[in-house]
Amino acid sequence: MRLSAEDARILHLETELIAGHTCKVVELAQPLGVEALRAHVAGRIDQTPILARRLASGRAPAARPSWEADPSFELDRHIRPASGDGEVDRRRLPELVASALERRLPRDRPLWSIDVVERLSGGAAALVWLMHHAAADGATCERLAEAVLWDADGRPADTESSATGASAAPDRAPGRSRAALAELGRVPATLRRELAPLRAASPFDGPIGPRRTVAFARCPLDDLRRVARSVGGHVTLNDVVLAAVAGGVRAWLLRHGRSVGPMRAKVPVSMHPAHEEPDALGNRDCFLFVDLTTEEPDRVRRLLAINAETARRKAAHDPSTIYALLNDLTHVAPPLARAASRLAMSPRTFTFSVSNVRGPARPVAVAGAPVTGLWTLAEVAPRHAVRLSGVSSADDFAIGFTADPALVPDVAGLAAAVENEARALLAAVG
Repeated sequence: MRLSAEDARILHLETELIAGHTCKVVELAQPLGVEALRAHVAGRIDQTPILARRLASGRAPAARPSWEADPSFELDRHIRPASGDGEVDRRRLPELVASALERRLPRDRPLWSIDVVERLSGGAAALVWLMHHAAADGATCERLAEAVLWDADGRPADTESSATGASAAPDRAPGRSRAALAELGRVPATLRRELAPLRAASPFDGPIGPRRTVAFARCPLDDLRRVARSVGGHVTLNDVVLAAVAGGVRAWLLRHGRSVGPMRAKVPVSMHPAHEEPDALGNRDCFLFVDLTTEEPDRVRRLLAINAETARRKAAHDPSTIYALLNDLTHVAPPLARAASRLAMSPRTFTFSVSNVRGPARPVAVAGAPVTGLWTLAEVAPRHAVRLSGVSSADDFAIGFTADPALVPDVAGLAAAVENEARALLAAVG
């Protein structure tokens, strides 16, 4: 089974400096042993054959890679105790996660691993689940977690999660020729809107090194919803998240004596069709770029400006137009597709990425241990030294921060600033 062109492109982004992982951090209310987790996953892994497939070897160098069954697959090589003996202080968890993100997943086996922190201080435990981004995007990882980890029904609620909710990938059937022509007609305006250069240099632009730091933020999901309802109109949960991020980054930069200029967030948009199978492979997402109005000191005005930005882009169908364009260019003009991808990844096009996916809609457990916290993280990109990844789970909304410590010192302070901004937004709207 060959990798898609997008998955192959992501695979080749891995370098000596960038590992290319996605990561789930699951905090549990009670200790959990490695053997118990292995037994739990072993009973369900048949639902997700991708977890037992590795990259095929021995193909021509120019050929697109493919997945093949790993004849020597063993869970013991993928589910392992985290480094360190005895109980782990909770304050060390970000260090363990950062160390895992720096590690490379061996190419001769399936591209995932789970480090089990069997005993976390306070009578808890934690799982650090790495998966290479070439094998799964955020939406795919959530389906895999539902299939092999959660005890209870963790299906997403029928509510928004990402910037546009769950968008289906464009159907290229002949019956859609009229819609395809409409998409083609939207291309010039979409490209002007989405790929216009920023008016200021990114404060997070710089050469990426091999080290990572991580931090976690969280806030009650109901607080974010109350902000959206209080402002009124068509303000969404994702608008509130982006406003909290914008205000937190602004406050963090000012606290560190740095100037605040225009910034833009790259917001991934899922293009997976609804009710996709848990083992559907790879990445199917696009993006939109949202100006964060970080120069505006008034947080409610900032929120309304962000809402206007996202509403305009969604009304113009920017994500599906870009998705269709890049997909078509990949097939008919690969050099143009690569040039467009490079432009879309430029620090002059966006400042940082902020993703947002649905996790389990109701409380869940792993092998009988209730889940008390869930974060998602993703690898930084060249010239983009920080990345933010949000996930909703039951009554909680959490953001994982991944950063290059040489370019983004005090990432824990940045996470705290975003948490504070979320509380300030709630207070500002009464």
